[in-house]
Amino acid sequence: MLNRRLEDYPGVIFDLDGTIVNLKVDWDALRQEIRRSFPKDDLVNIGLQQMISTLVQRYGEEARVALAGIIAAFEQPAGAVWFMPILKTLRAIQPLTSFYVISNNLHSTVSQAINSLDLGRKCVGIVGFEDVLHSKPSVEPFRKLTECHTIERPVAYIGDQQSDRDFARSALIDFIHVESL
Repeated sequence: MLNRRLEDYPGVIFDLDGTIVNLKVDWDALRQEIRRSFPKDDLVNIGLQQMISTLVQRYGEEARVALAGIIAAFEQPAGAVWFMPILKTLRAIQPLTSFYVISNNLHSTVSQAINSLDLGRKCVGIVGFEDVLHSKPSVEPFRKLTECHTIERPVAYIGDQQSDRDFARSALIDFIHVESL
């Protein structure tokens, strides 16, 4: 974190799941559904994000669209997002005048969660899974965000996974683990 307080960063970007909220999603069932939907592909013994990245690399936009539909059925059953807020993150957001979200979750999932927490006015930009061809840890989501928003440096990315750290490194921005907030 380079001894900076979060509010000292002109640009603050958060991950969603595991950082702002804990989504109530059966991730194992989602992996099984993806395997059922792509039976010709060897998707055993790899994590969900690697599975998704592999399919998008192999099949491009067609796979990304199909995967977004599958993911929506799990992230938004009956059209609603179920989650538990992470209170220390909400306290860290409170003094900020604005922030952004880059997430491998669907844009609509992020938007619903942010609006449910009454953070819609502070969250000035979202890049979700369906907004880019290659999601985190690729730098593409950061490029997409900066195409639409001028983000003054230094920038901090707050997340909970190694892929979040890898993303921040590839985007040349500071990484802050959510546990250190």
